Amino acid sequence: MRYFSIVKMMLVLFAAGVVCANAMTATTDEGRKVILNSDGTWKYASDKESSSAGTELRKTKNATSILKGKAGFYELWYNPEKWTLNPNSRHPVAEYQLVNSSKEGQAMVIAERISVPIETLRKIAIDNGKKVAQDLEVTDEQNVRVNGQNFLKMKMLGSIQGIPFAYYGIYWTGKAGCIQLITYTAQNLLEEFQPDFDELLSGLVITRP
Repeated sequence: MRYFSIVKMMLVLFAAGVVCANAMTATTDEGRKVILNSDGTWKYASDKESSSAGTELRKTKNATSILKGKAGFYELWYNPEKWTLNPNSRHPVAEYQLVNSSKEGQAMVIAERISVPIETLRKIAIDNGKKVAQDLEVTDEQNVRVNGQNFLKMKMLGSIQGIPFAYYGIYWTGKAGCIQLITYTAQNLLEEFQPDFDELLSGLVITRP
């Protein structure tokens, strides 16, 4: 479907190494302070040490199929009744691409062994999205925990050649590298696919932080 070919244009991860001796602070576009650690991990400055994320996602019992990262630092568990692996994916940077059983929702995993600060990864993802969709907006952003690890979750809305799309994913970085798990569909279908997308996102397990 041509719509999904267009959307794939923006799903590119730029790997840029940053070496820091100590923790640093940065400010997001929304004005929130972020603490960037030397190992690539991060947290909002207002978060408590004992709970750096407000939402906890856990792998569901229906996620019985597994994809293993080629670099060996993650696993993705998914429900085979809802998602099918696309073995013929030719995306230049994605390790895996999955298609929802409806054929109208898709997902892909982009992973690199190069670790970058999470705020850098966030900014690059947004900036490059805007190169393809100038009206791209971050409509929701949360610091979440997924199977015990801190992630940034973002929802972005925009249009490519007049086609409105929704781009919903989680982002992680650590000593082992960095990863994006991205789901996407047409804006008018996002509410319908949100449960399937959330279940898939909750199946990402970092095995070597």
